[in-house]
This record gives sequence, structure tokens and C-alpha cells, in this order.
Amino acid sequence: SVHEQKKILVLHDRFCFNKAKNEIIENFVSPIEPVIEEKKVILRTSNEVVEIKFDTRFLISLNVIKKQYHRHDGGLCEAHQIQAMYQVAKEAEIITSFVLM
Repeated sequence: SVHEQKKILVLHDRFCFNKAKNEIIENFVSPIEPVIEEKKVILRTSNEVVEIKFDTRFLISLNVIKKQYHRHDGGLCEAHQIQAMYQVAKEAEIITSFVLM
């Protein structure tokens, strides 16, 4: 889709991966099922793609991001989930780049 947005989060290797991971998971209320690729996790929603890139030394248990998404659970809508996820990571200063393409 020409309207598809791609966002890339890069976690800086000088920060604790587990802390970053936990904060992202806790605040990304209803994660979309991710597609795992080598050094990144891609979360797809109806109109956005979020690509989270990790330093290879901190590639641990990426599957913890997997969670079922239920639209009826009162959670945030997809776009707001992604925004919240970005905001948390930004405030934790674990992003070196956030690119909207």
C-alpha cells in the first residue's frame, strides 16, 4: 500500500536490553504478532509497520513481544499502541533513530 508507513526503532547498545524490552512490552498494550527476522522484530498493523532493530549482542527472547491482540479488550488502537511504544522507548533514551518512511 502506498499509505503504509514504516517506522524503525534502533536500541542503542549501551542501554540495558532487558529494561528496554520490558518497558516496551508493558506499554505496548496489545502487541501485534511479530515477524521475527535476523536482527529485528517487525510489528505489522493494518496501516503501519514498526521495525525494531536490536544490537546483536542484545538479541534475547524476542518472542516475549508475542501477545494476542483483541480489539474488544479496551486497549489502545493500533496507531496509538505504536505511538505509545515509541514514546516509552524515547523517554527511556534507548532509541538512536526513529525513521518514518
